[in-house]
Amino acid sequence: MRHRRSGLGPAIEHDFFVLAFDHREQFRKSCETAGKKRSLIKAFKEQVFSGFQVARQQDSRSQLAILIDPDYGADILASQINKEIIIGVPIEEPQCLPIRWL
Repeated sequence: MRHRRSGLGPAIEHDFFVLAFDHREQFRKSCETAGKKRSLIKAFKEQVFSGFQVARQQDSRSQLAILIDPDYGADILASQINKEIIIGVPIEEPQCLPIRWL
């Protein structure tokens, strides 16, 4: 993935390795189908983020980035304010065509 523009800082040009775990609707449907509580989604995303942090510490040469949804990843996003981590957040409603913006 090539990033050429940023809304929060100067334009940068790097190749990124991006972990996309901004899925929302897929996890909701999975929980409904399996009869599981949605609170498991947040716990799962926190575990994935912990793994991402370990990978980031072990490979400081690469530009690792992560996509986090604001629904189940809100606590993660809040905890990473002013940290040196590259985060993307979806700005559209999930599973919505035509697209509706948040």
